Amino acid sequence: MVRGAKRLAPVDTGRLRSSIAEELGKEGGELVERIGTDVEYGLFQEVGTANMPAHPYLRPALAEVTG
Repeated sequence: MVRGAKRLAPVDTGRLRSSIAEELGKEGGELVERIGTDVEYGLFQEVGTANMPAHPYLRPALAEVTG
């Protein structure tokens, strides 16, 4: 999914794309994988704002791997 999110991420400077990462851990005995970005505007790109349309990259990448 990380590869797909990076491929689908909008690119201006490349900062968002290079910041997409995964983190593996356990919660309640279950294996959990988190994929995302720490770039402050990443959420706005994914869901849009009142002044900017969305440019989703995480949800489409998830859809690619889950079918």
